Amino acid sequence: MPGFSLRYHQLTKQKSTAIFGQATYKLTDQLSLTAGSRYSHEKTTANQLTGSVFGLAFPTEHQSASKPSWTFSLDYQVTPSLMVYVAQRGSWRAGSYNYSVVSIHSTAAAGGNRFGPETIRDVEVEIFG
Repeated sequence: MPGFSLRYHQLTKQKSTAIFGQATYKLTDQLSLTAGSRYSHEKTTANQLTGSVFGLAFPTEHQSASKPSWTFSLDYQVTPSLMVYVAQRGSWRAGSYNYSVVSIHSTAAAGGNRFGPETIRDVEVEIFG
């Protein structure tokens, strides 16, 4: 039985531009507050390349997104060897393209290959000692 191969050949480029800052302020000798922020702009392009199973019939795909990310935390030094820490963060990941399906600039739910940005949030509580 002769074999055959399929080749998915796509070039995806991502460019990220951001500005950020973070500072910690000692509220007391034992309690510190940290706050940080980042604002990012992401650009993504995708092209099918020569030799791809999908050919070159598809146009270059483009998408961009801009969103903030942040962090806030409180550190409390209970004793010299025991610290309690609580943090809340929010961030996101830029979207992109699935190279192994037909280049139709829409989401998978509509039969396309694009996936959009994802937003995440977390809370962390730690006791060190």
